[in-house]
Amino acid sequence: NKNRQQANLFSERKFEDKNNFQKEFIPAKEFADAENIFFSNEKKQKTENAFTAESSASQNDKSFYEKISDLISEGNCSKAKELLSQKNWTAAELEFKYFYDGYIDYANKNFKEAETNFFKAKSLNSGLWIANVMLAFVYKRTNKLQKSLQSFMQSFNLINDYVKNKKTCYNFIIDFDPVYILELCQKNIDEIQKELEE
Repeated sequence: NKNRQQANLFSERKFEDKNNFQKEFIPAKEFADAENIFFSNEKKQKTENAFTAESSASQNDKSFYEKISDLISEGNCSKAKELLSQKNWTAAELEFKYFYDGYIDYANKNFKEAETNFFKAKSLNSGLWIANVMLAFVYKRTNKLQKSLQSFMQSFNLINDYVKNKKTCYNFIIDFDPVYILELCQKNIDEIQKELEE
């Protein structure tokens, strides 16, 4: 699988071809998988039509969200935060605002704030599985293993339904196929269960 090969390559190289921000962002190898969701050089293709067909977001909205993701992955969180503050958010869009706020908090290692924002995002839309996945990684990063396990399990079920129904409406947030994220959730479920049993 090309996506997994890319992920393994990034993990092995420890992001040596990335900037200092990303190296600092992932100090431990076990968290590299979380960042592989976002830090791919290849953008996913063929999602624009599917995205707009499945949601009310416009092409401009989609481009805006992609720009925010790119800025954060480049380490330019201040610019990303500035753009987020300039947007007039509708009630239907708040789930994305909270997600990106959490994403910036996570990048800045403000895990308490990241937890709050990811939780708000998933509370507004229980189907926004990427917020639930990132919340699981926040819990893991802060050693809340039981909560992390529950969140990964919930994420697994959400993404499984998402993949089975061939949906693509949230694919603009990530650079890896949701099937890979599904496998990533299972991997973390197995690891955490083993750790909790020890």
